[in-house]
Amino acid sequence: MRTSVKLFASRCCVLFVLGSVVSCGPKQNSVGKPHTEVISEDAGVPDAAVAEPEPPKPPDNVFTRIGGKDGVKKIVDEFVDGLYADKKLVRVFGKLKKNAEKDGKFRELLAEHLCADLGGGCTYTGRDMRAAHKGLRLTQVDWNNFIEHFTQVLIAHKVNDNDQSEIFSLFGRLQKDVMQK
Repeated sequence: MRTSVKLFASRCCVLFVLGSVVSCGPKQNSVGKPHTEVISEDAGVPDAAVAEPEPPKPPDNVFTRIGGKDGVKKIVDEFVDGLYADKKLVRVFGKLKKNAEKDGKFRELLAEHLCADLGGGCTYTGRDMRAAHKGLRLTQVDWNNFIEHFTQVLIAHKVNDNDQSEIFSLFGRLQKDVMQK
């Protein structure tokens, strides 16, 4: 009986091996023609081994160096809070401080303006500077206070001297329209 079991087992192995060999040959499709398989180019390569392209690096400009949109928002918020706290500027900013909607819009537009002019890719949607400041009767003292507050905020945010110069150069180009001269 042992012989017949061994013989049966050996025949099963031969059939299994033959079946494997036959199944490795060309497969037939439903029409009886050989079936071809497409093997992907990265077959056998684990997903982790396929190199992903690196995301593009942000441009090296003042906007990115001061922290992008988040950095601009922090600077603007701190700056505007300082303007509102300055008793010398109540005449200019007192109404904005008391109106949450106007305050929010002022902060938003100031951040947009900085983002657009400092290379952040934003579009400024507010009025031009002359129209936005019409009737405010800003003086050189008001302008100097504005610049002083902005300087303090930039220093507090560790903005380097070159970047401060670029920001103040922007303000310098706007001064004529802001002060209506």
